[in-house]
Parts: sequence; C-alpha cells; structure tokens
Amino acid sequence: MGSILVKVEFIVFLLLAIMNIVCNVLVCFVIRRSRRVQSTTNYFVASLSITDVLFSVLVMPFVVGQALAGSWIFSDVICRVVRFVQYALPGLVVYLLLSICVDRYYTIIYPLSFKIRRGTAKRMIIASSIAISVHCMVCFYIFHEYRTNTEESVCRSFINIEDINMFFAMYMVSIVILQYIFPIIVVFILYLKVFFHIWKSKGYCSFQRTSNTVSRTKVNMVKLLMLITMVTFLCFLPLYLTSTIYCFQTFRSNNNFVVQICMWFVFLSGLIKPSLYFVYNSNFRRGCREILCFSASRCYRSNTYAITIAPSFGKKNFVGVMPPDNGRASPIRAFDRSAHCDANPWGNNNSVTSYM
Repeated sequence: MGSILVKVEFIVFLLLAIMNIVCNVLVCFVIRRSRRVQSTTNYFVASLSITDVLFSVLVMPFVVGQALAGSWIFSDVICRVVRFVQYALPGLVVYLLLSICVDRYYTIIYPLSFKIRRGTAKRMIIASSIAISVHCMVCFYIFHEYRTNTEESVCRSFINIEDINMFFAMYMVSIVILQYIFPIIVVFILYLKVFFHIWKSKGYCSFQRTSNTVSRTKVNMVKLLMLITMVTFLCFLPLYLTSTIYCFQTFRSNNNFVVQICMWFVFLSGLIKPSLYFVYNSNFRRGCREILCFSASRCYRSNTYAITIAPSFGKKNFVGVMPPDNGRASPIRAFDRSAHCDANPWGNNNSVTSYM
C-alpha cells in the first residue's frame, strides 16, 4: 500500500510540474511575441513566471525526493542550495507583486505626473533580485545536512532555537517580516487607495476627457492583479507561518510532512497564476490561440504582421497584414491627393472653348 501511494504521489507531482513549466513558459512566450500584451506590468508578470519555473525545477524535485525516500538522499551542497532557493524565490515573488502594485498605483492615481517605464521596471526587477539574494545569503550557512542518533541523514528545513543560537532564529523572523509581512502591509495600503480612487470616479467612464476617470480596461486589470496577489499571499502563508512557529518551539521536530505541505502550496501558486491570466484576460487568451495555431487567422508563428507593405516600415510594426497595392485602397496612396480628386465637373478648357 505504501509503494502505491509513493507512485501516485510521484505521478501527480510529475504531471503538475510539467503543467506548471509549460503554462509559465507559455506566459513568457505570449508576452514576448504579442504586442497586444506588452506593457510595463507584463515585465513583472514575465519575471513571476520565470520565478515559478525556477521553483519547480530547483526546489520541488528535491522536496518530493526527500518525502519519497524518507530522508535526505542528496549531498550537503544541494541541501544548502535548495534551502536558499526555498526562501529566496518566494521572497522575490512577493516583491515582484509589490512592484506591480506600485506600477498600478501610479498608473491609475497619477497617470500624468509619473510613469514606470520599461527601463525602470527592469531596474526594479534586478534590484529586487539582488536584495532578496543578499538577505537570504545566510541560509547557506544555517541550513546543512546532519545525521540523527539513528544515523538518518536530515536536511534542516526550518530553524529551531534548540538546534542553533538565538541570532539565527531572529534572522529567520526577519525574513518573515521583511519578505512577507511588510510587503503585505504596503500592498494592502496601495490597493486600498486605488480602490477608493476608482470608487470616486463613479463608473469609470472612459469618454469624459475633462474628468480624471479610470478606464474599464485598467479597472479589470487591477481586479486581476489584486486577485493574483491575494491568492499568492495565501499560498505563501503556510511557509512563513511555519517558519515563525518553528523558531520559537521548545522541542526538536523534523516533520517532513509539514515541509512538504508548505512547499506544495508555493508550488501550486505558480500553476494558479497562468490559469487566472487565461480566465480573466482576453488578450492572453488570444495570444495563446495565435501561438498554438488555434486562431481563425493564419498561424501566428509563421506570419509577418505589418501595417503596410512598405519593407522599411513593416519590419518594425507587427500589427496586421495588408493586401497588395490595389490603387486607391492602398494605405500607401492615402495621402496622394490626385488619386482621390474627382474629375472636373465643368469639363476641360477645350470643351469650354467649343461652347463659346
């Protein structure tokens, strides 16, 4: 019976891991290929997908392998790397969601005074990655492989005061505070201000140019991002809550089942986000259909999209395919005044002379 459960668990993980990687790679591919969904926010969305793929590749196989074997069967170096990535990647996801919240805040409330452009978004992503990596660098020293009294190999997943000194226990509390609690407070405050701003706009009509209103497209995007943020924070809650509880417990515990549950919640959050994109974002659905050749138009991958047939202009603009030059219908001749002028209703000079 135990071997059957092990096989079922391995098959479930394998299927979910394949789905997770494929869906998040598809998100990156759609953003890269389709100009309809290219924006500053989608730089952060693509970074979220890359982070979820890395978590599926660098953390979950070792967590499942430890659960299936009943002990740590890998080396000490892998133990240190896995525990570092276990805390660094969720922290990076949280700060990317915080960056998205800041971007939406300035886009909706201060659309004319400040705008996060693509260069700024890239610098924010790089700065978040460096800051989280430096903060989690101590994990290489804290977490290591050791053997119990029964000569069983164990890779410590959480910090316990009895296992290690008080300083490192406080360090784990700082990870929980700086990488989870503080971003949640900031995100809650910013989204609350965005909510009240949209509420005051009274229907967010996009046709009134004189009033500072919010378009329906931006409102729908904010709803989607708020839903993704809430789901991600809830999925990360078991990991950070368990890390805090283990720091102040008074008994030694190597409960791999608790670790596995926490990692599974983080792992499933990477699969939920692409599903929400597909359900609530029509541009993403359209991009998926075009990339997978399910669209009614020609295959997206084998087509060259251009506004006109002019070669120098068409190579830089992938918007649509225009037919060849058919005279007055061609956009190239749109500014040719002679092509659109009707014949002179008074006739030419010869006809006038004949009537004289």
